[in-house]
Amino acid sequence: MSREDNQDQAGKSRFQMIADMAMGALYVVFGCWILVVKKFGNFELTGTLAYCMIGLLLVYGGFRLYRGFSAYKASKNIGDGNNN
Repeated sequence: MSREDNQDQAGKSRFQMIADMAMGALYVVFGCWILVVKKFGNFELTGTLAYCMIGLLLVYGGFRLYRGFSAYKASKNIGDGNNN
């Protein structure tokens, strides 16, 4: 691989890492928003459907955040030259 290919790959992985963290945060915020609106507002979803949506959004958002942070940690280890 040439240097340009390595830089392109690093740019794509950096974008993927940022996108994972941003979308994960949005999923978690949206799940919390549904919970607050369901508890204190007038929300048209049934209880079971609302809580299933909340659970799925929080779990998937947590997964995306974990994936983004683990990619960040891996890229930081590679950039530092550490093999741990």
